[in-house]
Amino acid sequence: MRRALTTICLTLAACWLAAGCGGQGDPVRIGLLTECTGLVEPLNKLMIAGAEVPFIRRGARPLGTQPSEGITRANVAGHAVEIDQGCTETTEFHLVVSEVRRLVENDGVDIVIGPLGPTEALVLRKVARRYPNVTFLLGWAGGQEVTLRDPAPNVYRLTPNETQTVAGLGAYAYRTLGWRTAAIVAEDLPIGLTAAAGFTTEFCSLGGKIVLRDWTSLFNPEPPPGAVRQAAAADGVAVLSWVGSFSPYSPAPYLASLTRARPGPATRILLGGPTFRNLADLQWDIDNRGIVVASDTPFQPNAEGREITRILMRSFPIISPEEAENPAAVWYGEASEAVARALEAAHGDLGDGQKRFRAALSGLSFRAQSGPVRLDADRQAITTNYLGRVTGKGKAVSIREFGRVTDVRQDYGGLFTGTSPSPTKTTPGCVRGTPPPWAR
Repeated sequence: MRRALTTICLTLAACWLAAGCGGQGDPVRIGLLTECTGLVEPLNKLMIAGAEVPFIRRGARPLGTQPSEGITRANVAGHAVEIDQGCTETTEFHLVVSEVRRLVENDGVDIVIGPLGPTEALVLRKVARRYPNVTFLLGWAGGQEVTLRDPAPNVYRLTPNETQTVAGLGAYAYRTLGWRTAAIVAEDLPIGLTAAAGFTTEFCSLGGKIVLRDWTSLFNPEPPPGAVRQAAAADGVAVLSWVGSFSPYSPAPYLASLTRARPGPATRILLGGPTFRNLADLQWDIDNRGIVVASDTPFQPNAEGREITRILMRSFPIISPEEAENPAAVWYGEASEAVARALEAAHGDLGDGQKRFRAALSGLSFRAQSGPVRLDADRQAITTNYLGRVTGKGKAVSIREFGRVTDVRQDYGGLFTGTSPSPTKTTPGCVRGTPPPWAR
């Protein structure tokens, strides 16, 4: 269902009558691409709420208890802000095209935030080239190609790609755990292939060997045979997952089988990807204490995260503290925060092809829920990755941070380039070379 999320003062006179919208210039119109239907629809409210929080912090007010009811009195740099929703659905790529066209051509939006999905992001990059005077910020889309290979000058990403979310895991396996051979288990999807490319490139650059790559066992309802085979194949198994963070499918049955097949899981199993932010996926029926997990957001909320959680729960009581930390809310929120900050720095100037606004966006540096935020020359986030250790058992399970990998760039110190082949089930190859900066 398409609907305007925010209706702000259609004219300056109406704004004055409404007593306090405060916008003195033309309104800034933002199009928000979120998942209104399909498998990921339950996260729709978190995407919307995350995008609204930066404006609530600046004085806007929710129109109801549901994020989809919108906000009012949103104002940045003397300009009213209007948010208009576009509905997409994962794997329905035509919706990205049609909704962007509607938002830009019919509704006249200046900025688009979204969509979800790496392939959807590739579609959006192509569409964005048709609208050079509109700025696009990806919401939750990890595809490596979007900003590494032939980036569009009006597309920005404040969030990591999949390779960045596993940074540090390969070096930990090689240097600390002493692995010389590794098996990789990941999803048979672009997100899984790309995460595996990150681990492979880092681990192999140090001298390790990848002896098995498995794309089918993670969500198999009968996982033991695959788990037994992988446990025997290498010094350890790196399990990399994104799907569990936005779907009802859990890798817990597979992981429990793997742990049974590989005694001493703390030195034989590594976990990476947003799935393992969900502690329910770590509540196996056997002891998994000590296993190391990599995450692109802190395991314990930082000051910014705690503040955002307070705002979300106060503004929208239907959102729980756990939901406030979901990547859907975090990443849409940080894209929206970047828009607000760039508008403030540019004094709301979106003229001349949004030149001042984009310069401000490119030069942003601020602390966010995920950590420090800044962009490289291709408008891709330079991120921080967090390493944590599983503690507790059953319902008491938690993850405690013990290390950070800073300044993670999408090129891995030159190991990925604009001419590198896209990740597949067999590429990149396992090549020894100069490790990325954080692994040296």
